[in-house]
Amino acid sequence: MAEQKIDESKQKIIICGGGNAAHVFCGLSASQSNNEVHLLSLYKTEAKDFETAMNKTEDKLLTIDVAKSHKLIKSKPLNITNDPKCLANADVVIISLPAFAHAQYLNACKENIKPTKDKKTLIAIFPGASGVECEWQSIMGRNSNFVLLSCITLPWACRIKTFGQIVEILSTKKAVEVSLHEANGQESLYIEKIQHIISSECELINYGHIMSMSLSAMNAVAHPAIMYSKWKDWNGKPLDEKPLFYHGVDKQTGDNMIELSDEVILITKYIEKEATLKLNVPHIFEWFLQVYSKECGDTSSLYKAMLTNPGYDGLTHPMTQTEDGKYIPNYNYRYLREDIPFGLIVIRGLSLILSDEYQKELKGKLTLMDSVIQWGQKCLNKEYFIYNDQNEIIKMGKDINETRAPQRYGIKDIKDLA
Repeated sequence: MAEQKIDESKQKIIICGGGNAAHVFCGLSASQSNNEVHLLSLYKTEAKDFETAMNKTEDKLLTIDVAKSHKLIKSKPLNITNDPKCLANADVVIISLPAFAHAQYLNACKENIKPTKDKKTLIAIFPGASGVECEWQSIMGRNSNFVLLSCITLPWACRIKTFGQIVEILSTKKAVEVSLHEANGQESLYIEKIQHIISSECELINYGHIMSMSLSAMNAVAHPAIMYSKWKDWNGKPLDEKPLFYHGVDKQTGDNMIELSDEVILITKYIEKEATLKLNVPHIFEWFLQVYSKECGDTSSLYKAMLTNPGYDGLTHPMTQTEDGKYIPNYNYRYLREDIPFGLIVIRGLSLILSDEYQKELKGKLTLMDSVIQWGQKCLNKEYFIYNDQNEIIKMGKDINETRAPQRYGIKDIKDLA
Protein backbone atom coordinates (compact mmCIF):
# COMPACT_ATOMS: atom_id res chain seq x y z
CA MET A 1 0.00 0.00 0.00
CA ALA A 2 1.37 3.41 -0.91
CA GLU A 3 2.03 5.25 2.34
CA GLN A 4 -0.18 8.29 2.71
CA LYS A 5 0.64 11.70 4.15
CA ILE A 6 1.25 11.53 7.89
CA ASP A 7 -1.03 13.45 10.25
CA GLU A 8 1.28 14.50 13.08
CA SER A 9 -1.67 15.22 15.37
CA LYS A 10 -2.47 11.52 15.51
CA GLN A 11 -0.89 8.76 17.56
CA LYS A 12 1.27 6.59 15.32
CA ILE A 13 0.66 2.90 16.01
CA ILE A 14 2.51 0.02 14.37
CA ILE A 15 0.87 -3.43 14.52
CA CYS A 16 3.46 -6.15 13.94
CA GLY A 17 2.30 -9.51 12.62
CA GLY A 18 -0.40 -11.04 10.50
CA GLY A 19 -1.99 -13.61 12.77
CA ASN A 20 -5.28 -13.77 14.67
CA ALA A 21 -4.53 -11.15 17.31
CA ALA A 22 -2.71 -8.85 14.89
CA HIS A 23 -5.87 -8.73 12.80
CA VAL A 24 -7.87 -7.69 15.87
CA PHE A 25 -5.35 -5.10 17.07
CA CYS A 26 -5.16 -3.65 13.56
CA GLY A 27 -8.94 -3.47 13.18
CA LEU A 28 -9.58 -1.97 16.61
CA SER A 29 -6.82 0.64 16.50
CA ALA A 30 -7.66 1.69 12.93
CA SER A 31 -11.32 2.15 13.88
CA GLN A 32 -10.33 4.97 16.25
CA SER A 33 -9.96 8.34 14.54
CA ASN A 34 -7.07 9.50 16.74
CA ASN A 35 -4.79 6.72 15.50
CA GLU A 36 -2.57 6.50 12.44
CA VAL A 37 -2.17 2.75 12.00
CA HIS A 38 0.46 0.82 10.07
CA LEU A 39 0.49 -2.96 9.73
CA LEU A 40 4.03 -4.32 9.51
CA SER A 41 4.92 -7.89 8.59
CA LEU A 42 8.50 -8.95 7.92
CA TYR A 43 7.40 -12.45 6.94
CA LYS A 44 7.80 -13.22 3.23
CA THR A 45 4.81 -11.83 1.27
CA GLU A 46 2.41 -11.60 4.22
CA ALA A 47 1.94 -7.80 4.01
CA LYS A 48 1.21 -7.92 0.29
CA ASP A 49 -1.12 -10.90 0.73
CA PHE A 50 -2.98 -9.08 3.52
CA GLU A 51 -3.47 -5.95 1.40
CA THR A 52 -4.54 -7.96 -1.65
CA ALA A 53 -7.10 -9.90 0.38
CA MET A 54 -8.53 -6.78 2.04
CA ASN A 55 -8.89 -5.00 -1.31
CA LYS A 56 -10.90 -7.94 -2.66
CA THR A 57 -13.73 -7.20 -0.21
CA GLU A 58 -16.66 -5.13 -1.38
CA ASP A 59 -15.89 -2.24 0.96
CA LYS A 60 -12.10 -2.76 0.98
CA LEU A 61 -12.11 -2.85 4.79
CA LEU A 62 -10.98 -5.24 7.49
CA THR A 63 -13.91 -6.61 9.50
CA ILE A 64 -13.95 -7.70 13.15
CA ASP A 65 -16.92 -9.96 13.91
CA VAL A 66 -17.67 -9.87 17.64
CA ALA A 67 -19.48 -13.18 18.07
CA LYS A 68 -21.13 -12.52 21.42
CA SER A 69 -22.76 -9.20 20.45
CA HIS A 70 -22.96 -9.84 16.68
CA LYS A 71 -21.27 -6.47 16.25
CA LEU A 72 -19.18 -5.74 13.17
CA ILE A 73 -16.24 -3.34 13.41
CA LYS A 74 -14.90 -2.19 10.05
CA SER A 75 -11.71 -0.20 9.46
CA LYS A 76 -8.60 0.12 7.37
CA PRO A 77 -4.96 0.79 8.33
CA LEU A 78 -3.20 3.72 6.69
CA ASN A 79 -0.36 1.51 5.52
CA ILE A 80 0.34 -2.20 5.06
CA THR A 81 4.02 -2.90 4.52
CA ASN A 82 7.04 -5.14 4.94
CA ASP A 83 9.34 -2.12 5.30
CA PRO A 84 10.49 -1.61 8.93
CA LYS A 85 11.19 2.05 8.17
CA CYS A 86 7.51 2.63 8.96
CA LEU A 87 8.53 2.28 12.62
CA ALA A 88 10.18 5.71 12.58
CA ASN A 89 8.60 8.11 15.11
CA ALA A 90 6.17 5.46 16.35
CA ASP A 91 4.32 6.22 19.56
CA VAL A 92 3.14 2.65 20.13
CA VAL A 93 4.36 -0.63 18.66
CA ILE A 94 2.26 -3.73 19.28
CA ILE A 95 4.03 -7.01 18.58
CA SER A 96 1.57 -9.88 18.32
CA LEU A 97 3.63 -12.79 17.08
CA PRO A 98 5.04 -16.11 18.25
CA ALA A 99 7.81 -15.69 20.82
CA PHE A 100 10.53 -16.91 18.44
CA ALA A 101 9.83 -13.87 16.20
CA HIS A 102 10.02 -11.19 18.90
CA ALA A 103 13.76 -10.58 18.56
CA GLN A 104 13.47 -9.74 14.84
CA TYR A 105 10.93 -7.01 15.54
CA LEU A 106 12.70 -5.70 18.65
CA ASN A 107 15.86 -5.31 16.59
CA ALA A 108 13.85 -3.51 13.90
CA CYS A 109 12.47 -1.13 16.53
CA LYS A 110 15.93 -0.38 17.89
CA GLU A 111 17.28 0.29 14.40
CA ASN A 112 14.42 2.45 13.08
CA ILE A 113 13.10 4.38 16.10
CA LYS A 114 15.62 7.04 17.00
CA PRO A 115 15.89 8.50 20.54
CA THR A 116 14.02 11.73 21.24
CA LYS A 117 13.94 13.98 24.28
CA ASP A 118 10.16 14.30 24.25
CA LYS A 119 8.96 10.71 24.44
CA LYS A 120 9.66 7.04 24.87
CA THR A 121 8.11 4.58 22.45
CA LEU A 122 5.88 1.97 24.06
CA ILE A 123 6.50 -1.55 22.78
CA ALA A 124 3.66 -3.84 23.86
CA ILE A 125 4.09 -7.58 23.32
CA PHE A 126 0.90 -9.68 23.29
CA PRO A 127 1.59 -12.15 24.72
CA GLY A 128 5.12 -11.53 25.95
CA ALA A 129 5.79 -15.15 26.91
CA SER A 130 8.24 -16.18 29.60
CA GLY A 131 11.75 -14.73 29.52
CA VAL A 132 10.88 -11.67 27.44
CA GLU A 133 12.67 -9.45 29.96
CA CYS A 134 15.92 -11.37 29.34
CA GLU A 135 15.63 -10.99 25.57
CA TRP A 136 14.67 -7.32 25.93
CA GLN A 137 17.77 -6.60 28.01
CA SER A 138 20.03 -8.42 25.56
CA ILE A 139 18.74 -6.31 22.63
CA MET A 140 17.73 -2.97 24.10
CA GLY A 141 20.12 -2.78 27.04
CA ARG A 142 19.26 -0.68 30.08
CA ASN A 143 17.78 2.84 30.21
CA SER A 144 16.71 2.65 26.60
CA ASN A 145 14.41 4.95 24.64
CA PHE A 146 11.66 2.36 24.96
CA VAL A 147 9.13 1.10 27.47
CA LEU A 148 8.25 -2.59 27.48
CA LEU A 149 4.72 -3.75 28.26
CA SER A 150 4.32 -7.51 28.52
CA CYS A 151 1.19 -9.49 29.25
CA ILE A 152 0.26 -12.98 30.35
CA THR A 153 -2.22 -13.68 27.59
CA LEU A 154 -4.28 -12.08 24.84
CA PRO A 155 -7.39 -10.04 25.73
CA TRP A 156 -9.51 -12.29 23.53
CA ALA A 157 -9.97 -15.73 22.08
CA CYS A 158 -10.00 -14.89 18.38
CA ARG A 159 -9.51 -16.51 15.00
CA ILE A 160 -9.17 -15.43 11.40
CA LYS A 161 -12.19 -16.36 9.31
CA THR A 162 -10.71 -15.05 6.06
CA PHE A 163 -7.12 -13.80 6.04
CA GLY A 164 -6.88 -10.03 5.54
CA GLN A 165 -10.67 -9.70 5.51
CA ILE A 166 -12.53 -11.03 8.56
CA VAL A 167 -11.41 -11.94 12.07
CA GLU A 168 -13.77 -13.20 14.77
CA ILE A 169 -13.61 -12.38 18.49
CA LEU A 170 -15.01 -15.52 20.11
CA SER A 171 -14.81 -14.27 23.69
CA THR A 172 -13.24 -11.43 25.66
CA LYS A 173 -11.46 -11.84 28.98
CA LYS A 174 -12.64 -9.72 31.89
CA ALA A 175 -9.10 -8.71 32.75
CA VAL A 176 -5.52 -9.25 31.62
CA GLU A 177 -2.47 -8.60 33.77
CA VAL A 178 0.41 -6.59 32.33
CA SER A 179 3.85 -5.65 33.59
CA LEU A 180 6.03 -2.77 32.46
CA HIS A 181 9.77 -2.26 32.31
CA GLU A 182 11.51 1.14 32.23
CA ALA A 183 8.26 3.08 32.59
CA ASN A 184 9.89 5.32 35.20
CA GLY A 185 6.81 5.66 37.39
CA GLN A 186 4.46 6.33 34.46
CA GLU A 187 2.97 2.86 34.29
CA SER A 188 -0.63 4.12 34.27
CA LEU A 189 0.05 6.40 31.32
CA TYR A 190 1.44 3.60 29.17
CA ILE A 191 -1.21 1.09 30.21
CA GLU A 192 -3.92 3.58 29.20
CA LYS A 193 -2.50 3.78 25.68
CA ILE A 194 -3.23 0.08 25.15
CA GLN A 195 -6.43 0.14 27.21
CA HIS A 196 -7.89 2.75 24.88
CA ILE A 197 -7.23 0.51 21.88
CA ILE A 198 -8.81 -2.65 23.27
CA SER A 199 -11.67 -0.79 25.08
CA SER A 200 -12.78 -1.13 28.71
CA GLU A 201 -14.41 -4.52 28.08
CA CYS A 202 -11.12 -6.15 29.10
CA GLU A 203 -9.37 -4.39 31.97
CA LEU A 204 -5.58 -4.18 31.89
CA ILE A 205 -4.21 -4.57 35.41
CA ASN A 206 -0.70 -3.52 36.47
CA TYR A 207 0.89 -6.70 37.72
CA GLY A 208 4.09 -5.30 39.18
CA HIS A 209 7.56 -6.76 38.62
CA ILE A 210 8.02 -8.09 35.12
CA MET A 211 9.34 -11.45 36.38
CA SER A 212 5.73 -12.13 37.37
CA MET A 213 5.01 -12.44 33.65
CA SER A 214 7.56 -15.20 33.14
CA LEU A 215 6.10 -17.18 36.02
CA SER A 216 2.45 -16.41 35.24
CA ALA A 217 2.43 -17.69 31.65
CA MET A 218 -0.76 -19.72 31.88
CA ASN A 219 -0.36 -21.05 28.35
CA ALA A 220 2.89 -22.65 29.53
CA VAL A 221 0.87 -24.61 32.08
CA ALA A 222 -2.38 -25.29 30.22
CA HIS A 223 -1.23 -26.10 26.69
CA PRO A 224 1.64 -28.53 27.43
CA ALA A 225 -0.40 -30.18 30.21
CA ILE A 226 -3.36 -30.78 27.88
CA MET A 227 -1.10 -32.07 25.10
CA TYR A 228 0.85 -34.30 27.52
CA SER A 229 -2.33 -35.72 29.05
CA LYS A 230 -3.87 -36.47 25.65
CA TRP A 231 -0.89 -37.86 23.76
CA LYS A 232 1.76 -39.22 26.15
CA ASP A 233 0.26 -42.73 25.95
CA TRP A 234 -0.96 -42.49 22.35
CA ASN A 235 -0.52 -45.77 20.50
CA GLY A 236 0.34 -44.10 17.20
CA LYS A 237 -2.90 -45.10 15.48
CA PRO A 238 -4.40 -42.23 13.41
CA LEU A 239 -7.78 -40.88 14.50
CA ASP A 240 -10.92 -40.55 12.40
CA GLU A 241 -11.54 -36.94 13.44
CA LYS A 242 -9.83 -34.07 15.22
CA PRO A 243 -10.34 -34.31 19.01
CA LEU A 244 -11.54 -31.24 20.87
CA PHE A 245 -8.83 -29.38 22.77
CA TYR A 246 -10.33 -27.53 25.75
CA HIS A 247 -13.71 -29.24 25.46
CA GLY A 248 -11.96 -32.60 25.37
CA VAL A 249 -10.27 -32.37 28.78
CA ASP A 250 -11.09 -34.91 31.47
CA LYS A 251 -10.52 -35.02 35.23
CA GLN A 252 -6.97 -36.37 34.89
CA THR A 253 -6.07 -33.56 32.50
CA GLY A 254 -7.49 -31.06 34.97
CA ASP A 255 -5.48 -32.66 37.78
CA ASN A 256 -2.30 -32.42 35.70
CA MET A 257 -2.88 -28.71 35.07
CA ILE A 258 -3.46 -28.18 38.80
CA GLU A 259 -0.28 -30.09 39.74
CA LEU A 260 1.86 -28.32 37.17
CA SER A 261 0.59 -24.96 38.40
CA ASP A 262 1.35 -26.03 42.00
CA GLU A 263 4.96 -26.60 40.96
CA VAL A 264 5.20 -23.17 39.35
CA ILE A 265 3.86 -21.58 42.54
CA LEU A 266 6.47 -23.48 44.57
CA ILE A 267 9.29 -22.15 42.36
CA THR A 268 7.84 -18.64 42.73
CA LYS A 269 7.93 -18.83 46.52
CA TYR A 270 11.61 -19.70 46.51
CA ILE A 271 12.38 -16.88 44.05
CA GLU A 272 10.53 -14.43 46.30
CA LYS A 273 12.58 -15.57 49.29
CA GLU A 274 15.95 -15.32 47.63
CA ALA A 275 15.39 -12.19 45.55
CA THR A 276 13.30 -10.44 48.25
CA LEU A 277 10.55 -9.74 45.72
CA LYS A 278 6.78 -9.80 45.90
CA LEU A 279 5.60 -11.51 42.75
CA ASN A 280 2.04 -11.90 41.53
CA VAL A 281 1.69 -15.44 40.25
CA PRO A 282 -1.83 -16.88 40.51
CA HIS A 283 -2.72 -20.53 40.43
CA ILE A 284 -4.21 -21.57 37.09
CA PHE A 285 -7.63 -22.34 38.58
CA GLU A 286 -7.75 -18.99 40.36
CA TRP A 287 -6.72 -17.24 37.15
CA PHE A 288 -9.23 -19.12 35.02
CA LEU A 289 -12.11 -18.17 37.31
CA GLN A 290 -11.00 -14.56 37.39
CA VAL A 291 -10.98 -14.39 33.61
CA TYR A 292 -13.83 -16.67 32.52
CA SER A 293 -16.15 -17.33 35.50
CA LYS A 294 -19.11 -15.38 34.07
CA GLU A 295 -19.03 -17.37 30.86
CA CYS A 296 -18.68 -20.88 32.30
CA GLY A 297 -21.65 -23.05 33.19
CA ASP A 298 -19.85 -25.02 35.93
CA THR A 299 -16.97 -23.58 37.95
CA SER A 300 -16.75 -26.36 40.54
CA SER A 301 -13.42 -27.56 39.11
CA LEU A 302 -10.91 -26.45 36.50
CA TYR A 303 -11.73 -29.12 33.96
CA LYS A 304 -15.49 -28.58 34.29
CA ALA A 305 -15.03 -24.84 33.90
CA MET A 306 -13.11 -25.46 30.67
CA LEU A 307 -15.74 -27.88 29.41
CA THR A 308 -18.52 -25.31 29.95
CA ASN A 309 -16.74 -22.25 28.53
CA PRO A 310 -18.58 -21.47 25.25
CA GLY A 311 -15.60 -19.46 23.99
CA TYR A 312 -13.81 -22.76 23.41
CA ASP A 313 -16.50 -24.22 21.15
CA GLY A 314 -15.05 -26.08 18.21
CA LEU A 315 -11.37 -25.60 19.08
CA THR A 316 -9.51 -28.83 18.32
CA HIS A 317 -6.12 -30.35 18.98
CA PRO A 318 -3.53 -29.37 16.36
CA MET A 319 -3.58 -32.25 13.90
CA THR A 320 -2.02 -33.28 10.59
CA GLN A 321 -4.18 -35.08 8.05
CA THR A 322 -2.82 -38.31 6.62
CA GLU A 323 -3.13 -39.36 2.99
CA ASP A 324 -6.13 -41.54 3.83
CA GLY A 325 -8.00 -38.69 5.52
CA LYS A 326 -7.24 -39.60 9.13
CA TYR A 327 -5.48 -37.43 11.73
CA ILE A 328 -2.29 -37.57 13.78
CA PRO A 329 -1.12 -34.97 16.36
CA ASN A 330 0.91 -32.01 15.14
CA TYR A 331 3.54 -31.53 17.83
CA ASN A 332 5.08 -28.60 15.96
CA TYR A 333 2.10 -26.38 16.74
CA ARG A 334 2.59 -23.48 19.18
CA TYR A 335 1.15 -25.46 22.11
CA LEU A 336 4.50 -27.22 22.31
CA ARG A 337 6.77 -25.33 19.89
CA GLU A 338 6.29 -22.07 21.85
CA ASP A 339 4.98 -23.03 25.26
CA ILE A 340 7.84 -25.42 26.02
CA PRO A 341 10.95 -23.34 25.04
CA PHE A 342 9.34 -19.98 25.78
CA GLY A 343 7.36 -21.15 28.80
CA LEU A 344 8.17 -24.21 30.87
CA ILE A 345 11.88 -24.19 30.01
CA VAL A 346 12.15 -20.58 31.21
CA ILE A 347 10.31 -21.33 34.45
CA ARG A 348 12.39 -24.44 35.14
CA GLY A 349 15.50 -22.49 34.16
CA LEU A 350 14.71 -19.85 36.79
CA SER A 351 14.61 -22.57 39.43
CA LEU A 352 18.13 -23.60 38.38
CA ILE A 353 19.65 -20.20 39.22
CA LEU A 354 18.41 -20.28 42.79
CA SER A 355 20.94 -20.90 45.54
CA ASP A 356 22.25 -24.43 46.05
CA GLU A 357 20.29 -24.57 49.31
CA TYR A 358 16.96 -23.82 47.64
CA GLN A 359 17.68 -26.12 44.71
CA LYS A 360 18.23 -28.95 47.17
CA GLU A 361 14.91 -28.16 48.84
CA LEU A 362 13.17 -28.28 45.45
CA LYS A 363 14.71 -31.63 44.54
CA GLY A 364 12.02 -34.19 43.77
CA LYS A 365 9.22 -31.61 43.98
CA LEU A 366 9.02 -30.69 40.28
CA THR A 367 8.41 -34.18 38.92
CA LEU A 368 5.48 -33.43 36.63
CA MET A 369 7.19 -30.38 35.15
CA ASP A 370 10.27 -32.46 34.38
CA SER A 371 8.11 -35.24 32.89
CA VAL A 372 6.25 -32.80 30.63
CA ILE A 373 9.52 -31.16 29.56
CA GLN A 374 11.18 -34.48 28.71
CA TRP A 375 8.12 -35.66 26.76
CA GLY A 376 7.90 -32.28 24.99
CA GLN A 377 11.59 -32.39 24.05
CA LYS A 378 11.09 -35.75 22.39
CA CYS A 379 8.03 -34.51 20.48
CA LEU A 380 9.94 -31.47 19.24
CA ASN A 381 13.17 -33.39 18.63
CA LYS A 382 14.98 -30.88 20.85
CA GLU A 383 17.38 -31.09 23.77
CA TYR A 384 16.96 -28.12 26.11
CA PHE A 385 17.93 -29.89 29.33
CA ILE A 386 19.84 -33.13 29.75
CA TYR A 387 18.44 -35.46 32.42
CA ASN A 388 20.03 -38.42 34.20
CA ASP A 389 18.32 -41.69 35.08
CA GLN A 390 17.00 -40.17 38.30
CA ASN A 391 15.03 -37.55 36.32
CA GLU A 392 17.46 -34.82 37.41
CA ILE A 393 18.79 -32.05 35.18
CA ILE A 394 22.56 -32.46 34.95
CA LYS A 395 23.44 -29.87 32.28
CA MET A 396 22.08 -27.66 29.52
CA GLY A 397 21.24 -29.29 26.20
CA LYS A 398 22.40 -28.33 22.73
CA ASP A 399 19.17 -26.40 22.00
CA ILE A 400 19.06 -24.19 25.11
CA ASN A 401 19.91 -21.15 22.95
CA GLU A 402 16.61 -21.64 21.12
CA THR A 403 14.79 -20.78 24.35
CA ARG A 404 14.57 -17.68 26.54
CA ALA A 405 15.79 -19.44 29.67
CA PRO A 406 18.20 -17.33 31.73
CA GLN A 407 20.96 -19.83 30.92
CA ARG A 408 20.89 -18.68 27.29
CA TYR A 409 21.90 -15.18 28.39
CA GLY A 410 24.52 -16.23 30.91
CA ILE A 411 22.36 -15.27 33.90
CA LYS A 412 23.47 -17.38 36.87
CA ASP A 413 21.89 -15.67 39.88
CA ILE A 414 18.20 -14.98 40.40
CA LYS A 415 19.10 -11.69 42.06
CA ASP A 416 20.39 -10.40 38.72
CA LEU A 417 16.79 -10.37 37.52
CA ALA A 418 15.42 -8.63 40.60
